[in-house]
Amino acid sequence: GKEQFRKQRNIKTKILYATKFSNRIMHKEKRQRNKFQDSGNYAEFITTQQLLNRFSLFNNSCAYCGSFEGLNIQMEHVVPRSKQGAHCMANIIPACHKCNKSKYNHPMEKWYKNQPFYTKERFNKIKEVLAQTPYPPKQQELFHDWQLG
Repeated sequence: GKEQFRKQRNIKTKILYATKFSNRIMHKEKRQRNKFQDSGNYAEFITTQQLLNRFSLFNNSCAYCGSFEGLNIQMEHVVPRSKQGAHCMANIIPACHKCNKSKYNHPMEKWYKNQPFYTKERFNKIKEVLAQTPYPPKQQELFHDWQLG
């Protein structure tokens, strides 16, 4: 009956989450979007394709340290939720768990330049990729001068 169907659907969802990258990204995006909305931050719906495209620009590797993360890649919000950052493409790059946790809510530029794996090339690439994305007008005042180009 209904209960059996629900169980099967849950199992299917878990299998897709564990094995299909795009499915995992879709669920992560929804969770993040809800967190940002709940905090009263600006949040827009981001398609799975937009995220896959963004991650592939960095070869599905951490934008900061360059480690390949595959399925475990995380959405890193450059301006964090706690600093009124937005959930939008202009604020998202891929990161490994270690970098995402270490950066926490520190200003990205300051934090990154203090890391032993910092490279000017990767820093410029982050700036370049973020600069290609239009900012939500409401959020402009939160971004650094270099982000507004």
